[in-house]
Amino acid sequence: MSSDQPQKWWQKPFTIMAQCYEGMDLPKSNEKVIKLKKSLGFDVEHWLGSSDQNLGDIGGDSGRNYNFKTRVGYKKDLLKDYLKTSKKLNHKMIVYLNVHWFRPEFGADKFIRDARGGNVTGYGSGNLVCPAGPFLEWAKIIAEDLGRYAIQGVFLDGPVYRLCYCESCKNKFKEKYGIEMPENITHASENEKKYLREFPVSNLVNFLNCFRKAFNMHNPEGIIYHNGETLSSPGFANEAAIEVDDILGSEGGFLGYDPLRTNFFFNTSATAKLLNSQARGKPTVVFIDYGFKKYDYYGHPEPEIGRMYAETIANNANPWFLWYELTPGTKIAVKMNKLIQENREVLSNTKSLAKVAVLYSGLNQQLTAQKRKISQDDVHSSLKTNTIELSGNHFDAFMGIYTALTRSQVVFDLITEKNLETKLNDYQLLVLPQVLAMDEYTITAIKEFVKNGGNLIATFDTSLYTAEGNKRDDFGLRELFGCNAGEMAPTTMIDYISADNNNFLTNGISQSRIPCPPKRRYVKPQKYSRELMFYYKEMPRRYLRLANISEKPAALLNTYGKGKVLFFPEEIDSNYIEFCFPEERQLISNAVNYLAPRQLKFNKGLNFIETTLMQNEKGQILIHLINLSGAERPVENIIPFENLEITYKTGKKIKNVYAALNRQVLKFKILKNQIVITLPKLDHYEIVVLS
Repeated sequence: MSSDQPQKWWQKPFTIMAQCYEGMDLPKSNEKVIKLKKSLGFDVEHWLGSSDQNLGDIGGDSGRNYNFKTRVGYKKDLLKDYLKTSKKLNHKMIVYLNVHWFRPEFGADKFIRDARGGNVTGYGSGNLVCPAGPFLEWAKIIAEDLGRYAIQGVFLDGPVYRLCYCESCKNKFKEKYGIEMPENITHASENEKKYLREFPVSNLVNFLNCFRKAFNMHNPEGIIYHNGETLSSPGFANEAAIEVDDILGSEGGFLGYDPLRTNFFFNTSATAKLLNSQARGKPTVVFIDYGFKKYDYYGHPEPEIGRMYAETIANNANPWFLWYELTPGTKIAVKMNKLIQENREVLSNTKSLAKVAVLYSGLNQQLTAQKRKISQDDVHSSLKTNTIELSGNHFDAFMGIYTALTRSQVVFDLITEKNLETKLNDYQLLVLPQVLAMDEYTITAIKEFVKNGGNLIATFDTSLYTAEGNKRDDFGLRELFGCNAGEMAPTTMIDYISADNNNFLTNGISQSRIPCPPKRRYVKPQKYSRELMFYYKEMPRRYLRLANISEKPAALLNTYGKGKVLFFPEEIDSNYIEFCFPEERQLISNAVNYLAPRQLKFNKGLNFIETTLMQNEKGQILIHLINLSGAERPVENIIPFENLEITYKTGKKIKNVYAALNRQVLKFKILKNQIVITLPKLDHYEIVVLS
């Protein structure tokens, strides 16, 4: 957006209050309700279009009892008076509209059908609806009716992104591809699998397009956005939907479903980073629920909610917060809302200064049969059209790399295959965590990046498979890795890697003998590659004299064009998320810092401070600091860090440094081209602003 164009309200940082359900303890008058919401620090609210879905024994909407005037059926036009009061109090309204979950009486012709013709249940009760066919026509009517109100927009909870075998979908599939929709996905051809992956995405985008056109017919300034794919999904639907949506949102703050200690620790921050990669410059929202899923009315402790908010803000996303009552957890949300409101200009139009990018591969997420299920509900789980067993697991590897880099205080972004061409040259280093399957376009883009001076880290069998999941004869990136693919070693948990070599990679390693990940490949080094670590020879059994060190490399450094490549031919990343061996984190950290020098240094807090580095349009530098300390999850208390020293290399003249949350001017000193800042105390979160 050019600087002479005024920004819309939703293009600056904002806070959204989630829909309020019947039964919540709220004032009786509209004015008091809105004043309460504003006092909690919310700029805009999701106003509940229908309260049917949380009433009765059967889940879902009836589709007939809306709280606004619509031709499909309504109880009472509550929106008219509420909107009038909202405008008077300068409070923004987005109508929340469920477009995925309905009761059986809504109409059998509108429901998703599985391959056997049965309905698909959501949340254990009620049926999921298909975004094509009769439901689409119904939705266009309600969109046009909503457009007659001067609301700021509509949030669509849905539509569901998954395969459907209803008559409408089967007919549209045949019309689009010229074949019958395959019912047995396992036996489908490669082309048929491709069609099955594309078809739900095209249905989703068409639904959003049709809804938007109908809504904007009478409300041309109104925005729409929907509940997008969650982390661990391929992400292709998000990348397609952003062509229509004004905002890209995802449930990165819906934690639980399983014991919290088993949830991916960085689910919220990873979601926010990924959304920003997928949104291509448009605003993003992370949906945060105060409740533990599925005990929805039981609130998370204050440190958990505070961290979800902090990781959202620190990664350029906007928070949406669902609450049922004021608890310590909701009180921290109010504090964070007001932080955003008080620092809106500082937080506006910020961009990441990270020089490291980690590739999140939608292709591998789509192909791979996940061995680890991320905690989520049965409605927003990832779409799987096939489950090819590759040699490794990209998502486990991704979580391992993400965790190792975050706990090592490395500043990094996420990138997807779709934006490699446009974004890759913004970085010094690209990390490929078991990106096993690659198409030729991705291989060529990475080769060009390294040839022109970019650096690369890759793990295990990266690039050994085609985009269809077929095994290549050799690594697609073999010239970059400096080795050829050899045989797979036996899968064991009794073998070792020697970290004896005195080099940058093993610097600071506390033990010279470290566990070897269960899966490793014996690669064949090429002439000019440098071997940095070696495997021990295989152990026939436990409690046997330790074998000698072999000549088979466990890490190689190679030069390709102007760039350098470090390759780990074992699953060091997925092993780290499983076992958290400190040496694996140190090896990953050493590799990254060698190929992309550290941007921020701290005098303490290793493993316990998450950080991002941003710059706003005024040139101010924002250092976000998130305190990760605490015992086993759910975290009840955090331990503050006192007298935290932050060293940042900058070529700019810094005149003022302050802490935004604590409203505190900070002491600093300049040493050559570095600034050293002292933060007296880091509680759960802080934004250090350099002007």
